[in-house]
Amino acid sequence: MNEDVDDAGALAVMHALADRGLAEVLALTYCTSAVWGVPAIQAINRWYGRPELAVGSFGRAGFIDEHAELSYIRFLTEAYQPAGRGTDDAPEALALLRRTLAARAAPDVVLVGIGPLPNLAALLDSGPDDASPLAGDELIRRSVRKLVLMAGRIPEGIEYNLRQDPGSARRVLESWPTPVVICDGQLGGSIQAGARFCREAPRGNPVRTAYWLHAVGLDWACYDQAAVLAAVTGARYFRHSAPGRLEVDKEGRGRWVPDPSGSQRYLKARYKAGDLSRLIEDLMLAPPRLQSLGAFMPAAADEELLELRKAALAAHFRAAIDESLEELEAAE
Repeated sequence: MNEDVDDAGALAVMHALADRGLAEVLALTYCTSAVWGVPAIQAINRWYGRPELAVGSFGRAGFIDEHAELSYIRFLTEAYQPAGRGTDDAPEALALLRRTLAARAAPDVVLVGIGPLPNLAALLDSGPDDASPLAGDELIRRSVRKLVLMAGRIPEGIEYNLRQDPGSARRVLESWPTPVVICDGQLGGSIQAGARFCREAPRGNPVRTAYWLHAVGLDWACYDQAAVLAAVTGARYFRHSAPGRLEVDKEGRGRWVPDPSGSQRYLKARYKAGDLSRLIEDLMLAPPRLQSLGAFMPAAADEELLELRKAALAAHFRAAIDESLEELEAAE
């Protein structure tokens, strides 16, 4: 949650599926350094009646946070959590992952990655700690059933999540010890949602606010929602490819390589894109069954929040233009 809004939509889908008894949400981790990410996730969890869900912070500065103050997550956080950002007291992502997995008695966890992969690479490379005497790969093998990733383009191409941290992506895709399912950008990009959601979702839903701030009430690609839907429902809405592996080069370009002995598969749509779009938007619109008393209306109307973000963007671009002009004048 920072440079795109489908992450927020994915949380809405996740909560809706959990409300239907199809999944139990154990924990979430954030995978960039943007200080508004964790509290934005917390605001959404509170709306859906799960304020107690642990959210792990990235714990490292300087990763995909260059313009985070212009992102929708800043304005969402300020609207829904004006008293504080919530990052300082959040557990660190790796420690939360290890503690969550160590608590499982069987390999029943499905991990779903909808962003860059440094947290999962760190888990894979981790050593014994207070939570478990097992190294990361052993802990994963003991506790995880499968990993679902929104990553890559099939058969090949540059994709955002791979490009942001190619080293972590390569580490995970080369060495992950359980089956891996790839939801690629071609599939997720064919599914669109957001316009109906913004029209019909109630004011006070922070996911609706996120879509207003980022997509101005328009439809948006459902890359991450598709990955979450597949992680929870398996092959109900998607078919799996033949085995293979997703290779990643140093620039973040992925390439699918068929391999009969491979442990990875990619998703193919079982239904038309329009049908999947309606299904995902229906899930996003599902009212919370456990809505917490802690949920509250934002500090400003959607239109006011959008104007604040537009003003911040305009000021940023004016400053960038002025700086460029000064550099040109100095060069002359």
